[in-house]
Amino acid sequence: MRARTWCAAAVGAFALCGCEDFGQLGSAFCQDNGAAFCANGDGGGADDAGIDAGLDAGFDAGFDAGFDAGFDAGFDAGFDAGSFGPYNYFFVTSGMFLPGGDFVGVDGGDALCRNVASDAGLPGNYLAWLSAESNSVRSRLGAARGWIRPDGRPFVDSFNLDAGIFYPPRVDEHGVDLGIELDGGDIIALTGSYADGNHDGNDDCQGWTSASDAGRVAVGNALYGSITWSETHDGDHCSTPFHLYCLGNDHANALAFTPAVGRKAFVSSVYSMNAGGLTAADEHCRQDAVDAGIFIQVRALLATTAQSAIARFSDAGLPWVRVDGVQIVNTPADLFSYPTHQLAALDTTAKGVHVGPTGIDSVWTGAATLADQATSTSNCNDWTSADAGDTAYLGNANLSNGEAVFWRLADAKCDSSTRPARLYCLEL
Repeated sequence: MRARTWCAAAVGAFALCGCEDFGQLGSAFCQDNGAAFCANGDGGGADDAGIDAGLDAGFDAGFDAGFDAGFDAGFDAGFDAGSFGPYNYFFVTSGMFLPGGDFVGVDGGDALCRNVASDAGLPGNYLAWLSAESNSVRSRLGAARGWIRPDGRPFVDSFNLDAGIFYPPRVDEHGVDLGIELDGGDIIALTGSYADGNHDGNDDCQGWTSASDAGRVAVGNALYGSITWSETHDGDHCSTPFHLYCLGNDHANALAFTPAVGRKAFVSSVYSMNAGGLTAADEHCRQDAVDAGIFIQVRALLATTAQSAIARFSDAGLPWVRVDGVQIVNTPADLFSYPTHQLAALDTTAKGVHVGPTGIDSVWTGAATLADQATSTSNCNDWTSADAGDTAYLGNANLSNGEAVFWRLADAKCDSSTRPARLYCLEL
């Protein structure tokens, strides 16, 4: 396989292996050599004689010793691997496993993750994102930092309860995005862990040794954003198999990436209903942007009795991007589809604060779907009523795929006594 492509160089996960057809061998190639390089069939690129000498001899044979010998000599001489990466991988398993059956204890989970990664051709050592009493995943990570998904998109630099994540951990060991594959279905993973990697102190199937129906387990959802990717809820049965999260721990490089280009999108500060209607909601979004030093034309993504939420925006422009540079959708039309096809959760404010850790992640929406008009009972009487007798539909900013929760999760009283809520704000 002589043809290949240089990925965009220099910084971060987007640069690390940014070719369109991201194969596992190319993935390992980049990671092992700390280089922004991958193979994608017919691609051309800026390759030198040193790379050709080692690449052609060993690549087709499957990443053998001849490949490594020639590659290291030619590549490292002309490219300083210390200037970026390599990073660790973080993935959700494609298979589902039973604690106390398919694996026993935290050590058994770690071994299972190593086997899954090895079978998929991913390099390095791996741990399971599982915690038990006196054996948290955080304590096993050491100094490791900087994780990307197997498709090359950044996941997180370090695990911190106050920080969020970039792209959700919904990509499996083969680089398959299960969020798209399952088309909105949940991707529940065993964790027993807070989002910082500490034991949550509750349900862990007796240290991951029991598959009893009487046991309970804490889980996360790989479709979710900050916090809830690891801490969705407690209480599922230990007799039910779920996915595992697996993460490498070989590297300690700070994660950096090239921000995506597009129209800005963010969630607002908490919004209280008033008599101002849609105009007041738009102004709230605009003021949040100005306060963050962002000067754009922006509107609230809200449905009224006269028009749907998506009718307020054009799908002809650039896709929307969070203020931290994370691309929310591939194309504007992906946000308007049913269910929505998001790349990441819209869970970040104009100032770059992830709303999961704040505990206020509900968002006013007003209709059953993005394409539907509202009724007077689903949008606080066209966003003019703060009466406790009126209600509106809410969505949840933490979800990265599936309109059912991102857009339509629950009802709330318009005086915000049920729960405070924010607005989705999108640049025109």
